[in-house]
Amino acid sequence: MEVLILGSGAGGLAGRRAQSSIVLREEGTVLLLDAGQPLPKRLYEESVDPQSISYVLVTHAHADHLFGLVGLLYDLATIGVRRAPPIYAGTFTVEKLRVLERHFFPKSIEAEIEIIEDFKEEQIELGSLVIETFPVKHTIPTLGVRVFSRKTGRCVFYSSDTAFLENLREKAECDVGIHEATIPVGMEDCSHEAGHHSSPRQALTVLEKSRVRVLTHISEYTFRDPFSYEKPYIVAFDGLRISL
Repeated sequence: MEVLILGSGAGGLAGRRAQSSIVLREEGTVLLLDAGQPLPKRLYEESVDPQSISYVLVTHAHADHLFGLVGLLYDLATIGVRRAPPIYAGTFTVEKLRVLERHFFPKSIEAEIEIIEDFKEEQIELGSLVIETFPVKHTIPTLGVRVFSRKTGRCVFYSSDTAFLENLREKAECDVGIHEATIPVGMEDCSHEAGHHSSPRQALTVLEKSRVRVLTHISEYTFRDPFSYEKPYIVAFDGLRISL
């Protein structure tokens, strides 16, 4: 399995970073996990053929995780694709996707949208991958994700956007753990005022048992305040690749 970070930036003050998007590839299965902007440009820059995408999973209905999907579908429609890869999302997010579909999706392409329940754990099989979703704590219903290889059993954890949740530590016991780190440690006590996000220290607490620890959803404020952590970790960047 390969993990490719297309976009590592937060929704605001992301600087040069693209917004949240990850590609997971194993054999013939390509999963696009979130669709931040500028998605078509990032796919092109990383030599990912849009037609190779097997499935799309959107964790929540915020623009920095969703709006790149429109550009992707227009690219596919322009080259003659008439059926988009299946799109999976929680119940609340699907409502917003239906609005986008009516007003912004290209009319020439058919989009199959599948519902995942927002507030309970679910497991679905997508090609060679098994996807486990679970609720996290954000300003709107949001899904965290674990992706398992059916072939090797390797596991990737992705927090999506969330305030610190102690119970995610067990979920993050994976080969690769990817956790958002939007706010500086000095804002941990007022996370709710900053949109229910986590700091680098909180993210690394969740990722304690991950074999490879990756911080993403980085803003210009993320590392404003100093902190220490004795184990190695990676600050995600656009184009980061991890092979399992």
